[in-house]
Order: sequence, then structure tokens, then C-alpha cells
Amino acid sequence: MLNARGASAGPSDGTRCPTRSKNKPRGPRPVWEAKTGELWWKGKCIKCYRNDAANQRQVLDAFEEQGWPSRIDDPLPREPGVNAKDRLRETIKGLNRSQSPRQLWFRGDGTAQGIRWEPVE
Repeated sequence: MLNARGASAGPSDGTRCPTRSKNKPRGPRPVWEAKTGELWWKGKCIKCYRNDAANQRQVLDAFEEQGWPSRIDDPLPREPGVNAKDRLRETIKGLNRSQSPRQLWFRGDGTAQGIRWEPVE
């Protein structure tokens, strides 16, 4: 689609541009400071961890290492006798809990094998 100046205006219906990576986030990205256990969004600390929540920390480590793509594969190692789907679901619940104020939303990707994030608007 071209605008009045003849430049590509992109889709106007809110769909993704076909050339844009499905995994590339738009706009600002969170910052995870693993050493201090702080999750930052737009210059504000929205969640602080002490020495607990190892699974949540592993997920945040993976997002930070990968540059905060909109989706990552489940980074939690498989453990015998542990239901990976349930563990991922509980980890996501923990990521969404106790943000002050609630700024980010983490969710499963629908396959039980990945995690997505998006800003709360």
C-alpha cells in the first residue's frame, strides 16, 4: 500500500508486515538485571526478586540473552517426574504476579513449549 507521497505505508489493518520477523518486538523492551533481581520497564523497576523463583529467573535470563524477542522456547530444563506444561504455566503465573504496577503480560504460546511477552496497555 502506498501513501500520498508514494512511500510504502504498510498494512493499515494492524496485521504484521510480511517482511518483519515474527519474533522481533516492536517498541521498547524490558530490561532484566539478573545480578540485582530487578525487572525494568520504561525506566521503572516493576518487579524485584530476592533469591527465590529460580524458574522465573531462568525465563527472564533467556529473554534478556536473546534481546527480548516476542517469543522464546521454554528455557526450563526437563526433569524426570515433573510435568513440563504445568511447571511452565506456574512459572508464567509467577512472572505476572506482583508487578508494581502491572506493565508486562507473560503468556504461553499455545503449544506449551514457549513463552510470549507483551506490554499491558
